[in-house]
Amino acid sequence: AFISGDATGVSAANIRLSRLMEVVRAGINEFPEEMRGSILPVLDQAEGIVGPLFAVLGPEIYGVKHIASPLSVTSSRNVTIVRVTDDVPVKNLLTAFGAQAGFKPADFEGNQIFVNEDMGPAPIAIGVGGGWAYVGAKSDVENLMRQAANPSPTSLSKDASSTAAMSKLKPG
Repeated sequence: AFISGDATGVSAANIRLSRLMEVVRAGINEFPEEMRGSILPVLDQAEGIVGPLFAVLGPEIYGVKHIASPLSVTSSRNVTIVRVTDDVPVKNLLTAFGAQAGFKPADFEGNQIFVNEDMGPAPIAIGVGGGWAYVGAKSDVENLMRQAANPSPTSLSKDASSTAAMSKLKPG
């Protein structure tokens, strides 16, 4: 529902982020003992902070690209969209640490959006709501959150040629 007909690119991944810290820990355990001793306490601390976040993210991850007119250096815009099974840990982490990165919370059509007006040529936002987290330019995040809440006929899921093309990719 959040991929509109004017998207110029779409990517999809299925990553079990809930197991990310387990994979990192397994990798660190392969380091020489003298390195592990200094890294593992830091990992333990990081895991306490981001572990609850990774537990509720994914596995569905999408990237959506749009090209705005008129063409300029900032015309190409990308948004990353991640499935969220529980909004609370995401919002708690962004509320606790977002301000340190310049993100300010705001309500957006019944959901939460965190915006950094000073990062790059366009304000960057992280939107959380409706079972998804969106990361990208503020205007794009807002538009995608609106589209997810109110799917329009221009959605790829409603477009006959897109659904016909996607049906060819299904096994069987």
